[in-house]
Amino acid sequence: MPAIRLPIRHRLQLLTVDNPKIAKGQSRGYVTGVLHLLPATEYARLARLQGHTVATLTTTCPFAGACASSCLNTAGRGGIPQASYSGRPFANNIQHGRYRKTRMLDTDPGAFLAALIRDVRILAEWARGASYDVAIRLDGTSDLALDRRFPELAAELHSAQVVRYDYTKDAARALESATGASPVRYVYSLDKGAARMLAARRVLKAGGNVAVVFRVKRGRPLPATWHGYPVVDGDVTDLRHLDPRGAVVGLRAKGRAIHDTSGFVVDV
Repeated sequence: MPAIRLPIRHRLQLLTVDNPKIAKGQSRGYVTGVLHLLPATEYARLARLQGHTVATLTTTCPFAGACASSCLNTAGRGGIPQASYSGRPFANNIQHGRYRKTRMLDTDPGAFLAALIRDVRILAEWARGASYDVAIRLDGTSDLALDRRFPELAAELHSAQVVRYDYTKDAARALESATGASPVRYVYSLDKGAARMLAARRVLKAGGNVAVVFRVKRGRPLPATWHGYPVVDGDVTDLRHLDPRGAVVGLRAKGRAIHDTSGFVVDV
């Protein structure tokens, strides 16, 4: 079943439902709402360029490493410049939209929380009426675990009975997920460095999942195994909670990551 553009997107203020990869989940019966903020220190950089004051969000990815320069923030439509934004701090309306969302969280967290809870309720009600299961990702391009910051949000997500999955570079959070101590199916996102590799091995040994970005072109096969663990193709859908436990989620380099030389992207 080909992905369809969902009419619900016009009523959502913060969540995105028609990202091309996210939309692939529709064929598996899921609609996923994703919150996309600006990653790492990108929000703080753009705020300074415009003379805006940063309240608290000096970074949205406190565990970021080499991935910061190759972030998926620039993949797909997020990396395509628009002529109408020429000479402005933003490359396109997607980046501008992510800035507005991140600034709302930074400067008016109460309004942000209210808008996000409203989006969750709207999406859950619509999706179930259309016979879809609902999934929520709060860290599409960030790593903040907002449900821990906002207990009201955690309660709403629990009440809505939505599926939750995400990527994280927080090894402790990934280990909690691997042992079933977290309500979120977290995939540990590998970065370069011996400590990160050790963390990845611990997560896999505990039955969790680790995402590895490979230098593999679109349409080409991923390696069958990585350090003895089976590799599943993470580009088929974004539904990470359906992956077998103890497996590596293989992703092909996209956006700026195609040209990464930092060690974040793994050569096959």
